[in-house]
Amino acid sequence: MQICVYMKTVLVSCLFLFSCFGAAAQNFSLDTIFFEFDRFDLQPTNKQTLDSLIGDFTSYSSYFVQIFGHTDSIGSDQYNLELSRLRARAIALYLVDQGVDLKRIEYEGLGTTKPVGSNRTFRGRRMNRRADLAIVFADELAIPGRVDTTANNVVETPVEEPKDVPDTIYCDYNPFNVNPAKQTVIIAPKGATFVIASNTLQTDAEQVSVEVNELYDRKTMVQLAMPTLSKEGPLEAAGMVSLNVRDGRKIVNISTENPIEVTMPATRRDADMAAYSGTGGARGGRSRSRGASEQPPFKVVNGWNLESGIPVKYLGRERAYSFQMLKNGRFAIARPLYHSQDTGPDDLGVDIEVKFKGKVFPRTTKAMIIGERVKTYIPMKRKDKRSYSATNVKFVDPARTELVLFAVQYDDRGNPWVARRTFKVGEVVSKKKSSKGRPLVKMKLKYRKVSKSELDELLTDL
Repeated sequence: MQICVYMKTVLVSCLFLFSCFGAAAQNFSLDTIFFEFDRFDLQPTNKQTLDSLIGDFTSYSSYFVQIFGHTDSIGSDQYNLELSRLRARAIALYLVDQGVDLKRIEYEGLGTTKPVGSNRTFRGRRMNRRADLAIVFADELAIPGRVDTTANNVVETPVEEPKDVPDTIYCDYNPFNVNPAKQTVIIAPKGATFVIASNTLQTDAEQVSVEVNELYDRKTMVQLAMPTLSKEGPLEAAGMVSLNVRDGRKIVNISTENPIEVTMPATRRDADMAAYSGTGGARGGRSRSRGASEQPPFKVVNGWNLESGIPVKYLGRERAYSFQMLKNGRFAIARPLYHSQDTGPDDLGVDIEVKFKGKVFPRTTKAMIIGERVKTYIPMKRKDKRSYSATNVKFVDPARTELVLFAVQYDDRGNPWVARRTFKVGEVVSKKKSSKGRPLVKMKLKYRKVSKSELDELLTDL
């Protein structure tokens, strides 16, 4: 029975991929790369497989590679569609790094629409966390979706590239070099774009080191304990990006007359979004917690300052926010939480206190108040071994705003323990006031031990 299911799966995949190419191909090859849960980075075994494939198809005078990314069904459809695209993109970038012509590669994310296994089982979900590679190779080949100009064997004279063509860099989150004398377009893994003009970076160096990062998803924000707080109160964030340019150890300044143009992808348009710059917080290195998987090196902030002189535009066709970056650092596109709640700027706020029961490992504990339907993250401060608090939580409608109190800690073996509760302030507010005279919410929560895969699923579901 298992063999029959497997053969049916391969047949369905082949028919789907053949339909993308038609009958023009003389030879066809299909291979699959599998990914870890909620990951899109390539493992050493994946790269060995790709290296072997490259050696096969580059021996032909003409070939074409199409990559389809897939996911299991855990998480929202929108999140999975983007994750599947990132999986396909990771393979495309690796092929380009190994010398494959970018013009002979296409990639697409299909999300959960083409499963090859049951999403009700662990084994089935593991089979669905994949990317399929369709490789067509022949002596003469018309690339799908492109006009074939080789029918009459006409050899065209190469056109000299104009001098003002910008350098385009598809980067990861590691530092890379840029020529400050040339216009450069930097495209980050999740879609943020940085356009640097030739006279933007104020340096005489022939090369500078650039490091970019971006932060959009709830899972990573919770793992990093990234706050969305300003002096006015909690923020509702659409996403965050960072950029640092250095000449050795020296920070390279950005021209205020010709700033960096930044666009950040957005799933929707919200009114009154503004640019905020991050202050203080962690410095250097990658942020890791005991037992937690490695995170992108987005450095956590203490808070966010409004940059009132930087206008934010929404590009409808591109579905993205744009703004001008005038300095190195971390930036968020956000607005005060009261814009989407039935409350106002004069809100007095509420104090929230929680006491954890069961085993506690306070050195590794991260406790947060999270907006259930908006990207709002408020870290809780430790009072003692078991007690944590968040004071002056503003712009929360007691009747309709749902919040999630989420805490995670790790024992000495790196096993995660989780405490979680969803609530509305009006349903759990105490009759007593806090010491500052604000409404008070007091709760007790007990930790439960979970596996690392269960923790990943809990974070993805937030």
